[in-house]
Amino acid sequence: MTSFLVGERWEGDSLIFHVHLRMPSTDFLSIPMRTTQLSLRTVLVGLIGLALSFVLASCDNLLDVSPQQEVEPSQAFQSEGGFESTLSSVYDDLQDPGYYAQFYMLYPEALADNAINLSGVARYDGPPRNAAREHLNRWGAHYESINKANVLLSEIGSFEADTTFKREIRGEASFLRALNYFDLVRTKAYEPGVTVGGFTQGVILRETPTQSSEQATQLKSRASVSEVYNLIESDLRNARDLLSGVGNSRFKANEAAAQALLAQVHLYRKDFDDAASTATAALESAADNLDADLLEKEEYVEAHVGEVMSSAIFSLDMRPEFDGDATSVNESLSSLTHDPSSFNFQLLPTQDLISAHEDGDVRLELYETLPSGNTRINKYTQAVGTYTDNIPVIRAAELLLIRAEARFENENESGALEDVNTLRSARGLSEVSLSGESLIEEILRQKRLELAFEGERFFDLKRRGMDIPKPQVDIPDLSYEDRRILAPIPSTEVQLNDSLKQNPGY
Repeated sequence: MTSFLVGERWEGDSLIFHVHLRMPSTDFLSIPMRTTQLSLRTVLVGLIGLALSFVLASCDNLLDVSPQQEVEPSQAFQSEGGFESTLSSVYDDLQDPGYYAQFYMLYPEALADNAINLSGVARYDGPPRNAAREHLNRWGAHYESINKANVLLSEIGSFEADTTFKREIRGEASFLRALNYFDLVRTKAYEPGVTVGGFTQGVILRETPTQSSEQATQLKSRASVSEVYNLIESDLRNARDLLSGVGNSRFKANEAAAQALLAQVHLYRKDFDDAASTATAALESAADNLDADLLEKEEYVEAHVGEVMSSAIFSLDMRPEFDGDATSVNESLSSLTHDPSSFNFQLLPTQDLISAHEDGDVRLELYETLPSGNTRINKYTQAVGTYTDNIPVIRAAELLLIRAEARFENENESGALEDVNTLRSARGLSEVSLSGESLIEEILRQKRLELAFEGERFFDLKRRGMDIPKPQVDIPDLSYEDRRILAPIPSTEVQLNDSLKQNPGY
């Protein structure tokens, strides 16, 4: 079924609209428009008529009609405002509760061994038990964001503007497309070079914009995992180069963020030498351009409960007046993890996670036992506003641990141990002398403790081919070969597209 959404924002005295059209192929057409003279009612009526023309045009199996009007991208992108509006819309997508504003921060904790739902409540009951289809199932919304990025990358080349503006649009769109594809492929597929039961498929690749109903109905099959990662890596290299020296804000794509995500991608691809060197470059860029560093013991707690995470390299800039459900009592991270007066307070750290800390670890100060006997984690404390926190997606400590793991796998145990001890010292712990299996276990343990409730635990276990421990519930560990390691593709998408193969076992 085709659907549409009209969004708007003010830019000076101009009202910027963007129309999102959902076609049955999982693709979206995004059209930004600007008005200073027409009334809101008139503009909305016109946009609804435009959207309906695409609805009719896409229903080839029902009506034999042609679109009565087509909007060429050249008409929609006649000013910088058109590009900025569409780019802002892609950032807004990250702030959806189904993405980084909630699901991608909490589900990987509950799907693994870091989180358990409050006893007696139903919400988040399924993920700790790895119930069927309780997973990160986001699919069509990723392709909406990808298509917006594709439109931006397609149209910016012929747009006459300042070189810096064009570089920023290209760089940010490339980063955001890469991030969406990375999250698609790591939830719906195995890692590069991994075969389970002969299955090696990735996700659908679309590198050019869907700008008409005819293009939207061109259905495609899944590309290989390697092909998807090749595009991600290419996008991130482009973003890194384009954003060098420009756009140094942690709330937007920036050079250090592109390097950081690229280091993570190298780790997933087991390109350990590149992962280590890229993580080093990202740490240097983050310190120089964003003043983002590891955080020392005395600043750790304040940084986590304050308005701005000073260690963040890329973060979501959340605002209660703009971000709707993501900053509400129903869906916010604070409501779900921190506020016991909220009827939605119910996702708690497991005792296994808490017990994994050593005495003297400053990170233990983020855990608080309530009069009810439950323990909460104080990472989302409504620091920005009511039920609102800025949300770090990538921060410096993660890069240090990416480098430590890459160095270990690249047979540089001394370098890996140095990184681990750097983090341990910054968290109030004594240095250790470890090697071999004990060292890699310590690296993964430190990453678990450092990034708890930040959406990495399940993915770290999955990409290393490990079974998922389930100490918080009375079920066996989840085998890496179990179908529930992968999220299913929505059944409606498979039904609409004969070329789209479902994940095994679903």
